[in-house]
This record gives sequence, C-alpha cells and structure tokens, in this order.
Amino acid sequence: MTVLTTILSIVGIITLLAIAYFFWRRHLHASRQREKQKMRFPPEQYMRHVGVFCPDYWIHTGSGICENKFAIPVANKQNPVCFDSGSTTRKTFNNLPEFPVKKGDERLKSRCDWIDNCGTSTGAKGLWSGISDLCGGM
Repeated sequence: MTVLTTILSIVGIITLLAIAYFFWRRHLHASRQREKQKMRFPPEQYMRHVGVFCPDYWIHTGSGICENKFAIPVANKQNPVCFDSGSTTRKTFNNLPEFPVKKGDERLKSRCDWIDNCGTSTGAKGLWSGISDLCGGM
C-alpha cells in the first residue's frame, strides 16, 4: 500500500504544480496584454518634440514650417489648406505650445483641415500620427 500511496501522492503533486503553472502563465499573459493596451502610439515624448509639428514623412524646418522633402503625393495641390501660397512643397502650421492637446481643441484646426483635405489621393485623408485621432468631429 505504501508504494501505491507514494505514486498517487507524486501524481497529485505534479497535477497541482501543472494547474498552478497554467494559472500563473494565464495571469502573466493577461498582465502583458494590459500593459500593451496602456502603451500609446506614438509616445507623448515623440509628439512633444517631433510629431506635433508636421504630417508623417514631412520635415520640420522650424517656426511651424513643414516641407514635403520626400515628394509624398498630395491630391489637392491647389487647395490652400495643403500648401502655402506659391509653394508645392511647404506648409506653415500654427504653433502648439504643449502636448497632449484635448480632442477637438480649436488650435488643432489647421492640422485637422490638412488631414481632411490633403491625402495622397482624392477622398483619402492625410497621415498625421498622433493628431488624426484628436480631430474627430472638427
């Protein structure tokens, strides 16, 4: 009887360890998923120092001036919202002194107008990571 008791005890301990391992892994996976959901893209530090100034793939040249140095196509080149007058590569945006800005903030208007009107093809929206999400309903 002692051999059978020992074998059953070992099987019981292994079963309990396997169950504990399963729940530990499940908890670990759930906590990683929560951490991923907390992460913002793009990060606020990037937005404060780079992303708030210009649309994606445009270059900030200072004083709110952005240049389309990579010749990203813009469908509405004649639209004054898309480029400064007399230019086909430059757009000046108003200054945003701080980031994050609340969704629908009036200071985003020039950026939101650009996103709505200056996509790569007719009807497409322009790309501006971190700003596009803030423009809803403007």
